[in-house]
Amino acid sequence: MSARTARARTAKESETTPEGLTALLYHITHAASQKLIDPEFARKLGREIEAEYEALRTRRGSELRDCSGVEDAMARFQSAILAEEGCLLTRALTRLRGSADSVAAPPAAAPPP
Repeated sequence: MSARTARARTAKESETTPEGLTALLYHITHAASQKLIDPEFARKLGREIEAEYEALRTRRGSELRDCSGVEDAMARFQSAILAEEGCLLTRALTRLRGSADSVAAPPAAAPPP
């Protein structure tokens, strides 16, 4: 048995909590808003977190009394990601317009000799 397999067998299984998901969402939201991670990557992480949250709700069902924190964090997360994607699209459009203007403008005429 390899050392990796031995560690995997002795490792504790982690437990997902609403508080943990909320904190994770806020960290990812902050990183995306500071442009530390790509919005598309953050969106993929958000989908994984949402799937984990749904699994948590089905596993624990009525035990989860207050899930509003996770739902609020998810709403803020999605708003931040949409804003960041909007900024990316605006910058891309600005670059395209700038390059289109430079192509459309005739070169400056040389002064007559």
